[in-house]
Amino acid sequence: MSKEIEAKTPTKVVKQAKGLKLFFGYIGLFLILTGFIMLCPLFLLIFYPNEASEYHLFLGPGLISLLVGSLLYFLLIFKKNKARLERWQSYILLITVWVLSIFFASLPFMITEEFNFTKAIFEATSGFTTTALSLLTEDMLKACSHIFLFYRVWLLFVGGIGLTLILTSAISDSNGLSIYNLEGHNDRLLPNLIKSSRIIFLIYFIYILIGVGAYCLCGMPVFDAVCNSISSLSTGGFLNVAGGIGSYQSLPIEIVTIILMLLGSTNFMIHFAIIRGKFKNLFYHCEFFCFIMMFVIFVPVLTAGYTQFYNGNFGQGIRHAIFNFVSSATSSGFILGDTQTLYTNLPSYMYVSIIFLMVIGGQAGSTSGGIKQMRLVQIVKQIFWQIRSLIDSPHLVPSHTIIRYGKKESVDKNEFTASSTYLFIYIGIMLVGTFALCCFGQEIEFQDALFEFTSLLSTTGFSCGIISYTAPLGILWIGIIAMIIGRLEPLIFIMLIAKGSKSLNDSIRNKIVEKQLKNS
Repeated sequence: MSKEIEAKTPTKVVKQAKGLKLFFGYIGLFLILTGFIMLCPLFLLIFYPNEASEYHLFLGPGLISLLVGSLLYFLLIFKKNKARLERWQSYILLITVWVLSIFFASLPFMITEEFNFTKAIFEATSGFTTTALSLLTEDMLKACSHIFLFYRVWLLFVGGIGLTLILTSAISDSNGLSIYNLEGHNDRLLPNLIKSSRIIFLIYFIYILIGVGAYCLCGMPVFDAVCNSISSLSTGGFLNVAGGIGSYQSLPIEIVTIILMLLGSTNFMIHFAIIRGKFKNLFYHCEFFCFIMMFVIFVPVLTAGYTQFYNGNFGQGIRHAIFNFVSSATSSGFILGDTQTLYTNLPSYMYVSIIFLMVIGGQAGSTSGGIKQMRLVQIVKQIFWQIRSLIDSPHLVPSHTIIRYGKKESVDKNEFTASSTYLFIYIGIMLVGTFALCCFGQEIEFQDALFEFTSLLSTTGFSCGIISYTAPLGILWIGIIAMIIGRLEPLIFIMLIAKGSKSLNDSIRNKIVEKQLKNS
């Protein structure tokens, strides 16, 4: 009898979301999350009620994002089975997510009327990409409210931890993992992506709290401690005061900043290993050795340059050298003085050293920019093995291994080829961007343009004065494009262009074939 009833009971058919519906449904989900991100700074009104007049800067954009996102999500994919996105669709979704987030994040800047559309987009992009190259002048920075200052570093927090990590925390299917990996992450700590994202969030918050406590012990005001802790760990560079970290005139504060920058530029898998007591994974790791070699090579060079810059003061020289080495190598962009004054008076070899460090960047799977130290290690290894193959017997088959996360691993040749290709593309983009900046006037020298564009592409945030509040809009748009490409990694855009070219070529071929068939 029970079998007859069961047979008569109709099975509930769940609709499947795919194609454009799935795409825009995911966009809607992200806009909901973006809305909450926009509303979060309003919590500061509890501590600063006298700034309540600025609530409209965040409430309006946040509610609009929530409303649009809710309509898309609930109408298109809510309670529906989700098909798998194709790889090129994941690329477009990732870029669309970033573009929309930057647009909504720019609205508070536009509402203040201090920023036009381009300048607001630049400031929001600088925050989300953790470049933190701000257009705010010293007077504008002094006039900023607490809620607005916090909003800037809040963008660093969201962008540093990864916009896609926030998105994939809500997408528990295979699409979430594929989108997360596209942003250059390899830090899937556990088999379950949701659990991995929670661990990364927890690690991030713990470090921020430790940083806040350390800054407060060093005599920094609580609000500044919160903002600087987030900014340092995000390997950004937004500060609440002009003149850089050096304006606090405190060596302990500089040391805390260095530690936070190093933590932010370290792979999250290393952090997870340390929490589990596996310290071998930190020290017996190729990127750790790479950083030590960079320190040994570049710190003496920077020390000589800064000692010369500060009229033979060796103490000032080595202090600035170590701090700026870490800031450059982690793509954080912090300095101990005024950035434009400092980077318009250095010797040429100092520019070259800092450019090298910015290009290399921090560890893979971290919040830092650049090509990442892992790729540098692989390229150097590939060169070494190529030279050794010319010397050794042709009958000898060497093993290609690399020390990674506490153990030796065999590495596929394709991985090394990919690293070399990436470096070639990266340098090509640097040269094209440098040429574009040089086209904006005879007063922009090649050295300055190369330094500025490399800083933008590596999401470091150093400036020799080309990027400013009064800069031409064309220069600002070059900077916007450079920051987005540097944060998302160039290969995504190249693959999309290749996909588009292939589709266009196929379409043209099909039309030609159809025309030939009709004529015949």
